[in-house]
Amino acid sequence: MSSKPAVHQLAREGQSNLLRIQLEDNPDLLLTVDTDSRTPLQNAVGAVPPAPTTVSTILDFLPQLEPEQRTKMLENQDEVGSTALISAGEL
Repeated sequence: MSSKPAVHQLAREGQSNLLRIQLEDNPDLLLTVDTDSRTPLQNAVGAVPPAPTTVSTILDFLPQLEPEQRTKMLENQDEVGSTALISAGEL
């Protein structure tokens, strides 16, 4: 399994410790999108059951991204036009 799908799966499954290891090696993985155009943050926010520890883990890495990268990640819209914040508000 490549790193790109792995971070999305780890975020969906709430596996924050394994996700942290992947992000320590490459924080830019936060910018990747899956087949539903969702970032790892969007996957963590939408996880069932909710994965607040995983969301926190992802947010810990925000300072390692450039400002425009942070904006891109936080404003990313998935296939239905939802951002991570919109999805969080629907919980």
